[in-house]
Amino acid sequence: MTVLMAISEKLIDDHQSYRHKTYYYLKEFIVMNHATLPFHFQTLITKTETRFEIQFLDFPGLTAEGEIYLEAQYYAYRVLGSYLRQLTPEALTASQEHPAPTPHLTNQDFLVTIQVPTDLDPHQMQAHFDLPQTAPQAEITKIKRLIDDAPLTEDLHA
Repeated sequence: MTVLMAISEKLIDDHQSYRHKTYYYLKEFIVMNHATLPFHFQTLITKTETRFEIQFLDFPGLTAEGEIYLEAQYYAYRVLGSYLRQLTPEALTASQEHPAPTPHLTNQDFLVTIQVPTDLDPHQMQAHFDLPQTAPQAEITKIKRLIDDAPLTEDLHA
């Protein structure tokens, strides 16, 4: 079982690097109600040497990628929105009935649930990190390391 955590979508209005912006996002974890938006799709994010690859677990073969996490997330919203618009309302509803099994995670992977509004607007989609109930801080540290490309031992509050 996971506890759903969300990243505040606040932007920093200065010229800080993506690393600092990402850190700001990770500092803004808040507990979210899983029922905020009607549709939920789990994704597996894998950090490779040069990019983030996103696999939609509910739709095998559907992927997105980007050089940095925020770019990959941006493309994931658009890919998902485009794909969902092709489904009938019945197929979209049916996709929620049988969630995808949770895959085994490596040190280069993490899970994100994308919440989708009824109008399927990519601009209104929200991404939420899925964290285990046991040792969520370890997963937060791993996600921060992957997004910031920082050492695993780096303190989250430093």
